[in-house]
Amino acid sequence: MINSNVIGDIRSINGQYCASIAQFVNPESKGALYNLGCYPVSLAHLIMQQAFGDTIFDNYTVTASGRRGKDGNICESAATIQFANGTLCQLHTAEDYGLHAEFTVLGSKGSLQLVSNPWLPEAEGN
Repeated sequence: MINSNVIGDIRSINGQYCASIAQFVNPESKGALYNLGCYPVSLAHLIMQQAFGDTIFDNYTVTASGRRGKDGNICESAATIQFANGTLCQLHTAEDYGLHAEFTVLGSKGSLQLVSNPWLPEAEGN
């Protein structure tokens, strides 16, 4: 769908993955961004690469914040990436509350929304 231009030019990506897994996480794991955030980050990377090619990653800015858990790891993080072409990518992850996954790509002509957890093999409906 990205390559066929069904939704038009990519303008914004919003990805979120939260799950209450903190009790299972290795304290040396580097926190939620590595444990859960890697999934929406990887999918956003793939979509940006497909839509704009590898050069899209040559110039971007990142603004981010996080919250540390009792074990000292960053258990929640939120980041906004703005690419040189103006595309915004917002990513959120938390490992100490909730169970929620969401991923939306907004284009100039429409949108693409994953309605179930795209990172669980048994998820259906996307």
